[in-house]
Amino acid sequence: MQVRVAAVVTLVLAAVVATPVYGATLKVEGKYVGTVTYDGEAAFPTAPVASISPGGIRNGIDLLGMSTLYFTLDFIEEGILKEGSFEAHLPLMLFKDAERNSLSVARAPYDDYGFVFRGKPFTLSLTSATDGDYAFAGLKDPLGLVREIDTEDMVVLKLTGEPRGLDVLGYLVSALFTDKKGTTRESQYGAARATYKLPSGLCLGLTYGIHRKPDNSGDDKNTGVDGDVGPSGDTNRNVNIGIDRNISIDMEVPIPLSRKATLQGALAMNAGAKDGTPYRPKGAMSLALRKLELRNITFAWDLIAVEPGFAAVAYKKDSSNAFDYEGKRYLRGEGKTVLRLFGRNVKLTLANERTTNYDGSFDLEKGSSKNKVSGEIEFRLSSRITLTADGYLDKTLADTGAYWGDYTIRARARMLYKSPEGNEIWGRLWQVAKEHREAQGTAHKLECGVKIKSVEYGKLEGKGGYEQGTLTFPSYTSVGKYTSKLYGEIYGELEHILMPDDVDQVDILLAGSAKYAHRERQSPEIMLVAYGDMNIVIDERFTNRTALLLAKETKKTSHYAPTIYNKLDYKVSDNTSLALGYTFKGNRGTLEALYTVTIGDATLEVGYGKTGLRDECTDTGHTGKPWAWLCSARIQPKTKLLTLTITIPF
Repeated sequence: MQVRVAAVVTLVLAAVVATPVYGATLKVEGKYVGTVTYDGEAAFPTAPVASISPGGIRNGIDLLGMSTLYFTLDFIEEGILKEGSFEAHLPLMLFKDAERNSLSVARAPYDDYGFVFRGKPFTLSLTSATDGDYAFAGLKDPLGLVREIDTEDMVVLKLTGEPRGLDVLGYLVSALFTDKKGTTRESQYGAARATYKLPSGLCLGLTYGIHRKPDNSGDDKNTGVDGDVGPSGDTNRNVNIGIDRNISIDMEVPIPLSRKATLQGALAMNAGAKDGTPYRPKGAMSLALRKLELRNITFAWDLIAVEPGFAAVAYKKDSSNAFDYEGKRYLRGEGKTVLRLFGRNVKLTLANERTTNYDGSFDLEKGSSKNKVSGEIEFRLSSRITLTADGYLDKTLADTGAYWGDYTIRARARMLYKSPEGNEIWGRLWQVAKEHREAQGTAHKLECGVKIKSVEYGKLEGKGGYEQGTLTFPSYTSVGKYTSKLYGEIYGELEHILMPDDVDQVDILLAGSAKYAHRERQSPEIMLVAYGDMNIVIDERFTNRTALLLAKETKKTSHYAPTIYNKLDYKVSDNTSLALGYTFKGNRGTLEALYTVTIGDATLEVGYGKTGLRDECTDTGHTGKPWAWLCSARIQPKTKLLTLTITIPF
């Protein structure tokens, strides 16, 4: 990161030098932060008093070791070219590196730097952001060669423009990944796409991508690089470097038979090197027909063929055909129409999918060759009630071997009622039959659900069902014997604001969830969650928030326990405030306090103890729920910990 920042700082210094020459605007903002702690429980070799900064911890009071200088540079220039402008945003921090015992410069956390040059016909940008106009967003090539770089730590050089009618988009990306061992690795990507659309509607496209990585980084093409030392001990950086390259051409042609019909084709080639040795080039192709309307039937058709071992530069699962169908030949046809039955419209969809090996043969080893025939009928019984029935036959293609004769049949029927307020009540019936080497049998399921949005202060949704047979839902794996399962879940929220006479305002949030699942001859699985949150604004000086979480799970790995959190904010005076927080979980608690004094724009903070709050919970069923911020609380009391922080903005 520091190497990257050094290059960025060089650009900023050049911009600073140019400022007086071109009459540009340079805005500098920042702050000084100094932090010292006292921990009465510290044991040798750690001293009770320590100086803390992003560079590490230093024993005792170290003026440089306790100091961090944050500064943000914003540069705006509009006079370098007649038609162009330049902007720069650079958040930096200067601190003492405890390990190297020297000053270091790095990008400030929680902010991204960006440099943007807007000209004609191109716009060029450099940023560390992972979202926004200048972040990496992939290319829209038909085969999905460049879709996603799965990391939050990257530097992106982006080029966009429309020279002479061409639509150009390009990236150079340096991305950092953390492998399973916790080691940080780096990969470099380059990608570009140009499209040109003729007045006739014909659109031509050209895509190129390259990914530079060590070949021994594993099968995941997005895991970054590995070591630079070869098996023989050679320290040449390129000894173990693997390189994947993609190039493709594509074309979209309007079909005059139908107003919106198009035919799109793409050809791609993958070449590169493994352990410094070039590997055999591999190819991929796709052909797609879209929105061909003949009378009242709309047709769609796909053909995808990807050679075994084809490596997409930056794929995204379920979005990159070059990755999803690697080593396969895939053919799909679909037809949609609307019929009149009993005076009402009936939507009918029929489709057929066929997957084989790339050369057209059957996969007898893994049984991945399939032929799937599916259909769906949607019938509106009334303006509020809809009946939908669908089904498919998924047959394994094999003329011999263990997978010969394998198939899966599924049929479903769903009734939905939707009220004028948007509330929903639905029921669905499932039936599945499967014959497979590892799972065979039948199963049935009846489920129903409700979703209520029109409650004045909240919402309620739930579903439940009963299934029986020798297969599970929705994966259709075998459970061995014929069994039954009863399950249900419900979730609700209620919010309300009170304005009593003796306080300014009271905000109340109640939420809860319950799940139950019991398969015959197995122990039931139960999850219960009750959550309450009340924020009281007593007056302009006093605010108190109390949250209560009661949760229970039958899982042995469950980390939930009754949790209470309370925080009192008291404005002592115009420049002084006190915050007291207490977290209690299970049978333990921890206290935290923060006393803040403001002198002009500067602040002095004296903290006590350690908070019990942690990152939001990401467990299934809790992500995004109102209690996610509280359910991962961990009690680690620090009864002898004091923290002094000085912040001086400039």
